[in-house]
Amino acid sequence: MAESNNALKEVGKVAGGKILTSVGALPSAIIVLFIAFLVFIVLFITSIFLNDETNTPDYGVKGISEQVMQFKDAIETELANQGLDASMASVLLAILQQESGGNIARTNGDIFQSSESMSGGKMGVITDPNESIKYGVKHFKNVLAQSNNNLDVAIQSYNFGVGFISWIGGEEPSLDKRLEFSSEMKQKPQYASSLFTGICRNDAEARARNACYGDPRYLDKIKNYLVILESDGDYMGFVGDGNFAMPIGGTMTITSDYGVRIHPISKERKMHNGIDFGCVNYVTPIRSIGDGRIVFSGGAGGYGNLVIVQHEQNLFSAYAHLSSLSVNVGDTVTLSQQIGVCGSTGASTGPHLHLEVRTEKFGGHKDPKSILGL
Repeated sequence: MAESNNALKEVGKVAGGKILTSVGALPSAIIVLFIAFLVFIVLFITSIFLNDETNTPDYGVKGISEQVMQFKDAIETELANQGLDASMASVLLAILQQESGGNIARTNGDIFQSSESMSGGKMGVITDPNESIKYGVKHFKNVLAQSNNNLDVAIQSYNFGVGFISWIGGEEPSLDKRLEFSSEMKQKPQYASSLFTGICRNDAEARARNACYGDPRYLDKIKNYLVILESDGDYMGFVGDGNFAMPIGGTMTITSDYGVRIHPISKERKMHNGIDFGCVNYVTPIRSIGDGRIVFSGGAGGYGNLVIVQHEQNLFSAYAHLSSLSVNVGDTVTLSQQIGVCGSTGASTGPHLHLEVRTEKFGGHKDPKSILGL
């Protein structure tokens, strides 16, 4: 055996020598080009990884129970063990608050409800909180990576599972899309049992759409525990002077009020979460009802082109079906500043502005008349 190994070594030396001799014989210009090509490949790969970072604000938390907060250090340690940034600790604390209801004792040790992630679908397998943290963070890391670091999609997928990531296909996870996915999943035979109908007991809209798989409002509930931070740790929300104005100037016509109505497309009785104003397609300027900061601007499923303005920590306004957008996320806007133009994009039967007022970015709807003085 030793003789064979020595023979192999000799062959290796000869082959290596031939390769080095061949390289030495190459013209210097070719060698330079080869080195330049290698440098380009390294820079290209590096740029991919740099651009793959999570482009999200830093979050603090609010409304988290003391029982949940006691696991903050353990969560940060596990994030480091799995190569995730410590800034994700607030998101994991919010998930833990939601999964446990803030009462750790009722979880039987599986504080993140991560048994299914560890066991391939079996529930109640984990009884050690540290084990639950390990697999909870691992599941979060997986959905974050598969969603290409889209944090909103990752958060919702923590509840829905990775199938939601391919289904949403890079779109923003609007409530309408989440309800649609839940409804489609509920129609599958394997998800028709009562185990998947909990959300529909207390959610009339989900029940009406048979969106009883998982929790379509999971993202909204998690976001309700999160507070956007600046580098100094202060709340980032823009606080205006409390004055509000109509989103459309001149003569104003309300075409549909806030409340339950017959949906113009589905013909079903559904909650209408805003007020519709008549306007001229591609012509009528749509204006912010108050001072604030843009927190969403883009396509949003049934909402079409949507702009969301944050006015205070728990006050948002949303403007749907726009034909074009005039603002970008992060922009500061003032009372009556134009943010877009009237349109009929998304699930719309004709040009109009659908205005919503919310206590959360993607939930907590309230009658816009409450602040517009109508």
